[in-house]
Amino acid sequence: MLFLSKLEELYKNPKICVRRSKIHRWGVFTMEDIKEREILEEAPYFVLTKEEIDNVPTCGVYSYWLEDTKSLVGMGFAGLYNHSFEANVDYQIDKISEVIRHYAKRDITKGEELLLNYGSENGFFKSNTDQGCLN
Repeated sequence: MLFLSKLEELYKNPKICVRRSKIHRWGVFTMEDIKEREILEEAPYFVLTKEEIDNVPTCGVYSYWLEDTKSLVGMGFAGLYNHSFEANVDYQIDKISEVIRHYAKRDITKGEELLLNYGSENGFFKSNTDQGCLN
């Protein structure tokens, strides 16, 4: 998954939807089986500094770590993926197209909730892959 040019259109997999979650309020779910590495969504984002997040603590819960002094907040379904240490979803930050690209870490069956491992005590997401950011 290497994207080196700006996107002209964002992708949302037609196999996913948002509905009530038993884990926390709302969640993202599959409506059909999804294959490992299948893209789920490309979500635009905006960047916040640590100081901005400190002023609105709830932003920290929904932000993705970007670098030591900055985090980003994803739009689309990005803020609706609930947490699990046994996540079935991971993401890649594409700085060129300014999107968070969520994808399946494994095959996922119809009806499963899509879950991210938030990966940090401080509430900021950190991707568990070594793919990190695309510059």
